Amino acid sequence: MLRSLNEVLGYNITIDGFEDVGKVDDFLFDDDNWNVQFMIAKTGGWLNSEKRLITNEHFGQPQWDMRSFPVDMSEKEIETSPEVDESIDMPNRQRIVLPANYQWDFNWIGELHRPEPMPLRADSNASVRVTQTQVTYQTSPALLSVREALNFEVIDRNAKSIGRMDDFIVDDQEWMIRYMVLDTGNILTGKKVLVSPIWLNEIDFDQKKVYLDLAKETIEEAPEFDPGQPINRKYEEVLYDFYGRPTV
Repeated sequence: MLRSLNEVLGYNITIDGFEDVGKVDDFLFDDDNWNVQFMIAKTGGWLNSEKRLITNEHFGQPQWDMRSFPVDMSEKEIETSPEVDESIDMPNRQRIVLPANYQWDFNWIGELHRPEPMPLRADSNASVRVTQTQVTYQTSPALLSVREALNFEVIDRNAKSIGRMDDFIVDDQEWMIRYMVLDTGNILTGKKVLVSPIWLNEIDFDQKKVYLDLAKETIEEAPEFDPGQPINRKYEEVLYDFYGRPTV
């Protein structure tokens, strides 16, 4: 089913079907294939809260009516998951701290870089093992925070400002981002519209801008998106037909 990622932020993280162990704080996605790779989980109380990374292989199905997000992990596994270091201002990157002797299986997270001297690449289904001292790894800039991406300015193909990023629509079975929700507050028809990530030209992390391969005039006439209505196949066919793009 297609769901709002923005809505999931703040959901309770549950294990064993009922025990709350934290809150969904953020997601990290790869802007090459638009796969949501990680959840950032905020654990602990407000005095000693920590942020931990949980890979998508442990995601359960969000319970939308209960505002909960189950994960297939124990509380101990979450507590020992890699910690997110937010001590530096890097909005388009995250830093991962792997404890000594920690082993973690990845689906694919791009390229991980040691501070020095040689890069370590995590290929598909590979494992990363740190056997001596705690090491800090920095993920590729291709991993982008959902929270950071929200409110990026949206620019059309003619360098005209359209509005801002408002949300991401994700397939909660495969955890692929299918659409971006644009708030077109910079044009007269100010409304929300959907566009596919494959219709982008570029994301500029430093300038916090998204460049579309669409004209402002096209976005003005695009079908309005109602977040309260489901995105079904019929709606998608209308959307792709309007943009003149082949359906997927």
